[in-house]
Amino acid sequence: MSKRLLAFLQALLVVLLWSASPPLSKIAYAELAPVQLTALRFWGAAIVLLPMMWVHSRPVVRRLGRRDWLQLILMGILGFSLGNTILYIGLETLPSTTTSFLLNGIPIATILLGLLILGEKPDWMQWGGLFVTVIGGLVFFGWRIEFDQAYAVGLSLVGVLAISLHGILARGMTRSERIDPYTLTAIPMGVGSLILMVFAWPFPRLSWPVLAILAWLMLINSAIAFVLWNHALKHMQAFEISITSNLMPIGTALLAPLLLQEPMTGTGWLGMLISLAGVVLVGFGGRSPGLKSRML
Repeated sequence: MSKRLLAFLQALLVVLLWSASPPLSKIAYAELAPVQLTALRFWGAAIVLLPMMWVHSRPVVRRLGRRDWLQLILMGILGFSLGNTILYIGLETLPSTTTSFLLNGIPIATILLGLLILGEKPDWMQWGGLFVTVIGGLVFFGWRIEFDQAYAVGLSLVGVLAISLHGILARGMTRSERIDPYTLTAIPMGVGSLILMVFAWPFPRLSWPVLAILAWLMLINSAIAFVLWNHALKHMQAFEISITSNLMPIGTALLAPLLLQEPMTGTGWLGMLISLAGVVLVGFGGRSPGLKSRML
């Protein structure tokens, strides 16, 4: 099996695992606030990963320069302290499928950030994909968003922007081949979750079902999933990883009725498929070469 095919299968596995995160998180909100859940989830994953990094990646860590450490710290703040926390706050108000759908904006934001920060110019197919994705979003939300939903949607989109910036930094460091998946995952996750722990304390007493959900989110959907994802980033094109990640809303839409009794309407499915088609056009329209140059 080629490294490229293995990376693709790893990315698909991660997307399947992450599809369960929104509905599982909503169940845990009965006992935990979004900031508390995010802090515990990523702090627990970092505790698991840091010893593994120490065993497998000590030479890599010793070679890191000041700029590398600054980028890793910034990744922790953007991806974990801000991005995921804001998405979890939005998830507390929005249906889990809606929050998952908003993650479709990550590759779109990456294209736009590439234009603004990296000087990349999308071609006609990518601009067409952006337009199709916007139409899909309008169809998904029924062409209008209620006022009480607008705040949560806007907040979630800020989280999408932070995660997109995190992804640009991650791709740049991974493609330079000067860092490994353990280091790229453990250090930002540890930094981001440590900041959150300050704001999340004190923690309530949790029931066994919520503890089981938290353990799954820590070990499977965070520690293992993020290492696999960062490994896949090394062997997949930027557009390939973006397309793969946008299968997540479909998985969430299938799981949400089972776990939360949140039904998905026919219009919702149509909007999701239209948006996914737009993301595919964005991906196949260009390869975002700048992501491995100026951000190194």
